[in-house]
Amino acid sequence: MMPKKVGFYIYEISDYQSYQKLVCSVIEETYNKNSNVLLLCEDEESCESFNQLLWTFKDIAFIPHERTKKNRIITQRVDLATTDQSLVLMNLSYSFPESFETHSQIIEMSGYDENSRQKARRNFKKYRTMDFEINSVQIKL
Repeated sequence: MMPKKVGFYIYEISDYQSYQKLVCSVIEETYNKNSNVLLLCEDEESCESFNQLLWTFKDIAFIPHERTKKNRIITQRVDLATTDQSLVLMNLSYSFPESFETHSQIIEMSGYDENSRQKARRNFKKYRTMDFEINSVQIKL
């Protein structure tokens, strides 16, 4: 059995708007690697904000997506017949994801303020105790 992977994206951002743009860029990068992304948001407000941003964060491109259940957005590939397509979980909520077992890859962001950074630290520790393969991704801005 392949180990489950979690990528922690680490960067120096301290404002929410820059954080949102970075999240959209990470979603786009993951999506372009032939993976769909299930985005778990903290609340309806942040979910609606990301819903709008995914259509508009770049002038010349957008990421096709739809809101699914409460506080969730999923990107959608045009060619759904692709067999190597995977669903990557991106956790932006303050909770540890309940559905972690159904995803072979998870993305966690290191946050933009002390509360969100504390959440990332708690999740990091929990993933480590669960024998996830943890990769830190340093982003230079």
